[in-house]
Amino acid sequence: MQRVLGRTASAKRQAARRLAKERLKKFKVERYEELLANHAMSSTRATMRREARMRQNEDWQLGPLAPRRDVGQAAESYGTTNTTFMRPPNVPERHRLKHWLVREGDRVVIIKGRDQGKIGDVSAIDEEKETVQIRGLNRIEVEIPAWMRKQDGDTRTTRVMSAPISVKDVRLVHAYLDPDTNIQRDVIVEEVKMCDFWRDPVTKEASYSREIEGLPTSEPAESDGRPQWERIPWPEMKNDEPEKADQDSDTLRITVDEKSFVPTLLRPPMPPSVLDELRNKYSKFRDRHDPEYIATKEAEDLETDARKQMPEWMLQPSRELRERAKNKEKIIKPAVPDLISEEDFLARVGQLMSERTSSQVPLAAK
Repeated sequence: MQRVLGRTASAKRQAARRLAKERLKKFKVERYEELLANHAMSSTRATMRREARMRQNEDWQLGPLAPRRDVGQAAESYGTTNTTFMRPPNVPERHRLKHWLVREGDRVVIIKGRDQGKIGDVSAIDEEKETVQIRGLNRIEVEIPAWMRKQDGDTRTTRVMSAPISVKDVRLVHAYLDPDTNIQRDVIVEEVKMCDFWRDPVTKEASYSREIEGLPTSEPAESDGRPQWERIPWPEMKNDEPEKADQDSDTLRITVDEKSFVPTLLRPPMPPSVLDELRNKYSKFRDRHDPEYIATKEAEDLETDARKQMPEWMLQPSRELRERAKNKEKIIKPAVPDLISEEDFLARVGQLMSERTSSQVPLAAK
């Protein structure tokens, strides 16, 4: 059974490593696309600024002899901007705002740009680019290409549009009623706090409210000394969809609300066969197994343990040899005799030489 569990753990580790590689690859692709889009936008802006400076220098040098540039093909499009500025690059998903505290219909103030300090209503929001469009503000004249004019059915070569502006360059404006003077005035909100966050467990949609800090109020301060927070309501959303009429084939509300299943710990929510189809009974990632399968694996483990505890006299010669090699037993070698000393060696040589001399036998014959 331990082998099965180890195989499952190894498969999960391999899947985690594979998923990490895929995420890293996706991150590199998104990063490359982000750099490419930012480079294209920066290059377009730099080209337009360079051409504008060249025309300005030429007009200053020539004076009254400077040529007219609003003639010919550029008669209607001279001084307009490219549609590229209406489509800023997307913000990478890892850097996007998770929860927006500004919605369509809110009143905001621009804090950067030529319309700095002006207040307007948010007409559109682009969460992928983190931009907002303010009705009547930040308007630019855009040259419309031919394919777009043909698609829209509008023959105008230029149009005045509200260019998108980063959500970081706007601040929420709240209509505050002063309790002392009873006069309503606009207040620029520096910090907006999210509260009452809740996520639907079924649809996974998040709902939350927003509130601001620092407005004077006639209500008594809190006991713990924390600042007062005032709730800001969300703008009313206009629902342009027509109301749907009830049909005879529609399911009744009472039927939808009726509880047809009550969960209990005494039985599974569905038959085991259905669970096997959903979880893939033979998957290598499976953690839960049938009782019969677990009993079989446990019996195999017990048999293996019993085989390891077998007495030595029941071991076969090959098994005994493997056990010795496993335990790294040393084979006892015969003892090596001690070497003779130098004096004994010389005495033995002298004895042999005297024996040969007394026998009068030539050494070669020997």
